[in-house]
Amino acid sequence: RSVLGDELLFVDGKKGYTSRNGNHRYALVVNGTRQIDLCDYVPTKLRSLHIFDSAEIHPSLYSKSLRVLDLSMFSSGSFPASIGKLKQLRYLGARGMQHESVPEDVTSLSKLMYLNISGSSKISMLPDSVKALRSLLHLDLSGSCNLSSLPESFGDLINLSHLNLANCSLLKALPKSVNKLRSLLHLDLSGCCNLCSLPESFGDLENLSHLNLANCSLFKALPKSVNKLRS
Repeated sequence: RSVLGDELLFVDGKKGYTSRNGNHRYALVVNGTRQIDLCDYVPTKLRSLHIFDSAEIHPSLYSKSLRVLDLSMFSSGSFPASIGKLKQLRYLGARGMQHESVPEDVTSLSKLMYLNISGSSKISMLPDSVKALRSLLHLDLSGSCNLSSLPESFGDLINLSHLNLANCSLLKALPKSVNKLRSLLHLDLSGCCNLCSLPESFGDLENLSHLNLANCSLFKALPKSVNKLRS
């Protein structure tokens, strides 16, 4: 058997599950329409979990050692109740989530570096507790068409380098605290058709190298401070 075969756990909810190997580090779950019976097996060494076409997953798969969790094809549209316990999580992919705000269980994941909740059409706000995600490097909120504002605490994401707000069509402005995002390299605001302006302090983003304002039909003019940005 290959090393990958030993480390990869494949669970198909329609076919059942029989493995007793305790060395799995990667798991792929498909067709999890019911809680799969894992018997006495708990994959305590899991580092990466990817879920496809599933509505219900056995709690034991949410190992506290997880670094990567991909819920992008998790048909329930909700974060699992136990997600706040995944304190080692670095990557969370959860496109199309059906929450109206990012749960505080998610914002408590202090080691999270990558968060993708694009296409989450019901999200209308981010909680002030988003400031706790100090390790975050990449945030994708694109297609969150009901997101109308960002909290002032957003500026506390001081390590953020990539921010995608494309097609957040109700977003009218960025918080004044955005000037604190000194690590920001990439900002996509394309399709933000209600965005009228940027904060006057926007030029403080000294490392910004990519700004996309395509199809921002109400946008008037860049603030004078952008002259301070690197070409």
